[in-house]
Formats: sequence, structure tokens, C-alpha cells
Amino acid sequence: MTRKISILLSCFFALLFVENIIAQVPPSGLIPFVFKVKTDNAGDSSNNQFTIPINSNQTYDYDVDWEYDGDVPNYEDVNVSGNITHIYDSPGTYTIAIIGVFPQIFFNNSGDRLKIIEVVQWGTNQWTSMEGAFYGCENLDVTAIDAPNLDDVTSMRAMFRGCTNLIGTESFNTWDVSQITTMRDMFAYARNFNQPLNHWNVSEVTSMSSMFNGATIFNQDLTWNVSKVTDMSGMFFSARDFNGDITEWNTSSLDFMFSMFWGATNFNQDIGNWDVSSARYMSYTFRLASSFDQNLGNWDITNVRNIGSMFSGAGLSTTNYDLTLIGWATDNSGLEADGEDDIPTALTFHGGNSQYCESETKRQELIDIYEWEIEDGNLHPNCGNIELSLKVYLQGAITNPHIGEEHLMRDDLRVAGVLPITSPYTDNATIDPIVLNTSGSDAIVDWVWIELRDATDQNLVINAQSALLQRDGDVVSTDGTSELVFLNTPDDYSIVVQHRNHLGILTNSVMSLALDTYVDFTSSNSLVTGGELALINMNNGIFAMYAGDANTDGNILNTDINNAISVSGNINSYLGADANMDGNVLNTDIVLFIQPNAGRIQQF
Repeated sequence: MTRKISILLSCFFALLFVENIIAQVPPSGLIPFVFKVKTDNAGDSSNNQFTIPINSNQTYDYDVDWEYDGDVPNYEDVNVSGNITHIYDSPGTYTIAIIGVFPQIFFNNSGDRLKIIEVVQWGTNQWTSMEGAFYGCENLDVTAIDAPNLDDVTSMRAMFRGCTNLIGTESFNTWDVSQITTMRDMFAYARNFNQPLNHWNVSEVTSMSSMFNGATIFNQDLTWNVSKVTDMSGMFFSARDFNGDITEWNTSSLDFMFSMFWGATNFNQDIGNWDVSSARYMSYTFRLASSFDQNLGNWDITNVRNIGSMFSGAGLSTTNYDLTLIGWATDNSGLEADGEDDIPTALTFHGGNSQYCESETKRQELIDIYEWEIEDGNLHPNCGNIELSLKVYLQGAITNPHIGEEHLMRDDLRVAGVLPITSPYTDNATIDPIVLNTSGSDAIVDWVWIELRDATDQNLVINAQSALLQRDGDVVSTDGTSELVFLNTPDDYSIVVQHRNHLGILTNSVMSLALDTYVDFTSSNSLVTGGELALINMNNGIFAMYAGDANTDGNILNTDINNAISVSGNINSYLGADANMDGNVLNTDIVLFIQPNAGRIQQF
């Protein structure tokens, strides 16, 4: 009898053991949601505790393994239906696994939000909402390489808002967000997030308000279908680095655009063909968006009701501002088409520091006929003339740059005090000595000579002037800051840049010059006659004019070598033989520049 009882007890305990093991093994195909917490971070619970936050409006029935080791989970708490707090033996970092009915995690900027530090695995959990899920979880990162199951989710509002340490992984781009209708505040203030999201299907989303507000480094192309989005207010507010391609967006449903690019200081995509015909609110759209300069004249502003402070703290070039005002002062459909004048009335518009020229008449019509109040930079003082911004590098000054300043030329001549205040060129232009006190990227490197040549006869110089070259390659007028102004009618011209000991360059085709014309000779040799024979590739993504023309005759020959030899040893001087522009004529000028470039000639 005793033996039978012993056998029965053994079987009973064996069954209990097996039952316990079975209880710990998740149903076939289910994978737990796994995350890490650091209990001694600040929170509502004690420094050896953590509380799982839930939304009381949802129904829960979940199991928790509080110290998941990555193997078979050991669910200490089962059939949990609400918030639950666990007490650990000591403060520390722990991995938690959850399985079961767990529709929403809900920190919502409260509770133990600072204790969660990592989402390791999304698992197969069936989420029903991500609204406020990790809002305020400043220490959180998501390292999971799988994607959450979002089939039943419609709201991602504030999902990662305030997650300032969120970096994420490329797996974010694999998320199926096709059921989502709101992404408002989703990555607001996630200032370290910059993962690609271009594969997202956002075709059902209606609100993207403040989605990347304060996401300062986010800069990804977003080739999305946003045709149902009505609210993009503040979407890229203070998204400092953002300049992703959004040019092809279908914005036909868009109503709210206010503050959309406020403070997006790097943004300058051509969105001039957006359909904004439904938009009513555009105030502050480009406030402080200092890089934005596009023609918005094709925008249909028929339904706009508020356009105040649109460009305050920023502004368009005169060319694009003119085109924008002319477009907006034109009836888009025409009276003949619908019998109505579609230009909105009584708007208050702020054009920032934008200045106008050709749009002067249309601008006045908006004021006089349509009762607009317009504040901007007023009439451009150089209307009818050419305003030219150039960028060029000199081989001598860009060679051996200071550490960390590889895209800045050296200003050794200025530092040595040998840079003259009178131009070495024929116009004998002078500068105020205070101009040479400027340091940094805008410090003056040397004088250059700029010519406008006839469109049909490149030997015919129409106008020319001395200018100053800054360390960053910008060519400025003798005041040390302004663009070059030529008192010539805007038209087609060729441009020449000359320097006293570098080979000059000539554009290989005529350019249409007017106000706000910008030409960059530093990123390619494709704009100049002779190509690689005219600009040397410095092998760091920049191109520069060839050094070594010591006697300024347009050739680098033995005569230049002889010239350098004859004045070798001169210290703190301003001489043509100083090929590396450090103020000294030494053997290095000959060996590093004049000899290697010998035989090169100016290509015009």
C-alpha cells in the first residue's frame, strides 16, 4: 500500500511539474513583447520597482516574466488585467517579457517613463493603439529588428514624443502602418531619431500635425502618399536638419499648414507645384526657415484665410519673391472661366526680408484692390541691375588647411598683416581696414578680379570690378559682406574670375544674370572652359583654380619659376611668387605648386 501511495504521489507531482512547464511555454507561434528597464532611474515607483502602465479604457489579460533571460519565459504573474508593479531584490537593469492580451502600453508622460530604456523585441503582440505609448520616455531606444503588429492600430499620436534618446533601427521602415489615421506628434522632440521611413504606406493618415516637431536631426526622403492628410501644421517645426524630398506629395486635401516649416533652417525643396487649393491656414509656414528659397507662384491660394507671418524671420530671393507675388496676384482660373475673381481679399501677409522688383505693380494691386496688408523688405535697391554671388577656391590657399577646416582656405596673408587695402587690379578699389578684422569663415583671403563678358564675343569685357574672397570661397564686394553689384541690364553674359597668381577661369557657356544670381565653381569643373584643365580636383570634393602664375601672364612656365627664385627668401610679403599664399616666398612654393603646374595655360 505504501509503495502504491508513493507512486501516486510521484505521478501527481510530475503532472504538476509538466503543467507548470506547459504554462510557461507560450501558445504556438506567439512571441513575447520584450523590453528593458532600469529601476533606479527616476519614477513613481521605488528604486527597486517597476510598474507596467496600461490604458484603463482597454481590456487586458497578460502574463509577465519580470526577469526574462531570452530562453523559455517564466511568467511569474499571469492573467494580469491592469497596471502591475514588481519589486526586485535590488535596484538594477532587468529584462521584462509580456505575452497575452496587451493592447496598449501607456506611459503617456507619467509613471515610470524614465525607467524603460530599450524595446528589444516587439513580438507577435496584437496592439490596438500606440497613442501616448512611450510619450516622455526620455531614456528609451528601440533596438528591435522585428516590426510591431499594427493591424488593429489607427492612432500613433505621440507614440515617441519626447523620446530624446530614440535612435531606432532600419526596421522602422518595414512597419505596416497602412491602417493608421493619425501620426500627430509621433516623433515630436525625438531629437536623435533619423531612420528612413520612405516605405511607409500612409495612405489612410489624415493628421501629421507636429509629427517631427523638434526632431532636430531627422533628414530622410519621404516619398509618401499623403493624399488624405488634412493637417500638417507644425509637422517639421524646428526640424533643423530636415531637407528630405517631399516634392511630389499630393497635398490636395491639406487644410492646415500653419507653422509647418517654422525653424526648419535647412529645408529648401522645390514644393512650388504642390496643390494647396484646399488650404486655409498658412500663417508662420516658413517662419525662420532661413534656407528656403523657392517660387511659390503656382500655389492656388484661393481658399487661404490666414497667411500672416508666413516668412517672418526668413525670406525669398528677389527673383522667387517676384514670381510668387505675381502668381498670387493672378486669377488662377480667370474670370472668363468661372466669372469669379479667385484672389483672396483682406489678407495680412509677411514676406520676411524678401525684396521685390518686377512684382512691384502686382504687389500694389494686392494692397489697393484686394486690401492686403503686406510687410516685407521693400523694393530692392538694385532693381534693373545684376547682383552676383560667386564661390571659388584657390589651390594655394586651400592646400594644407587647418585641421578641421578642410573646406576653408587659409587666410595667412590677412593674419600676417600683408594683405593690402588697395586692390592690385586696375580699378584700384580700396577697402576700410576694419574689413580685415573679420575672422572665421568670412575672413578675407585675398583680392580677386571679376569680369562680365559679352554673350556673343567672349573677348569683349562689358564690366569688371575688384572683389574680396572669403575663406569659405564666397566672393563679396569691398564692404566685405555684400554680393557684387554690376550696373548692367540683366541679360546673358559670360563670367571670368581672375587672381594675381592663379590661372583665371571662364564659364563655358553664357549665363542669364539678374538679381540673386549664384554660381558655384567649387563643386565641379563642368561650368568652366577647359574643365579639368582649368580647375584642379583637390580630391576632397572640391575644385580650385591652379596656382603658380607668378607673373600673371596666364601661363605657368619657367619664367614663373625664375621669378620665384629671384625673390625667394622674402618673408611677410605680398608677392606673386608666393604660390601657397602664406606670405613667404620659399622653395616650397616652387616645388609644391609652380613646378607641378608648369606647362598649364589659361583656357581662354
